[in-house]
Amino acid sequence: MRNSVYKRRAFAAKTLEPRKELIVNADKYLGLVDDIGMDSIERVEFKNPKIGKPDFGSFRVVFKTPQLMES
Repeated sequence: MRNSVYKRRAFAAKTLEPRKELIVNADKYLGLVDDIGMDSIERVEFKNPKIGKPDFGSFRVVFKTPQLMES
């Protein structure tokens, strides 16, 4: 008889919400374009960086149709 060992994995529930717009940094914007494509994006606005902040600005992405994303 075969001895089977089943490993129990903890199930991590993810909550997905529809989002029409998103504010992301440059790295996440490029990943977003690779994942969903430019066809799903209505427009992109660049937000200038603030003086004294360590970031390089952000992008406001507006989708044509709401996209399901983790909250």
